[in-house]
Amino acid sequence: MSDHEQSCKTTFIAFGNNVNGNLDPTCSSIIQEPTDITSKVSCRRVFWTSWTCSIGQEPWLLWGNNSSSQKVKPTSLHLVGSIKRVIGFDHPQAFLLDNGFVRNLEGVKSSTTWDDAVLTATGTVYGCKGETAGLNGTNSDARPQGIPLSISRRPVP
Repeated sequence: MSDHEQSCKTTFIAFGNNVNGNLDPTCSSIIQEPTDITSKVSCRRVFWTSWTCSIGQEPWLLWGNNSSSQKVKPTSLHLVGSIKRVIGFDHPQAFLLDNGFVRNLEGVKSSTTWDDAVLTATGTVYGCKGETAGLNGTNSDARPQGIPLSISRRPVP
């Protein structure tokens, strides 16, 4: 490794509530002081985190607490495509890809594209499609960008 590569290496420091292993998948429930966890997560950056688990990028890894309440050491996520956003609250439910499609953890892809999508703590999914028509004053009835067009209690179709 060159000096430049070594100086650009990311270091992950974690401390605090680790009850679910979302910070450090290998240690106790409370990390008392800032601790270097870089070698334990083996990725270049943390892409998403919640109180139960985290997702790292390059390579795509998931660690923390799975739905069966067991701590999970970093495991590979086999994701196809570039990820724009993780859709989930305490656990990832799906991924918004850069091309606008939504893909769930089982690999099922949505039939339509979205500009953005989020999942609330109550399980409601908001999928947003921005419409530029009318933003320049030509159509006053057009919805501005970011207004949810689809609201459901299941993954965005």
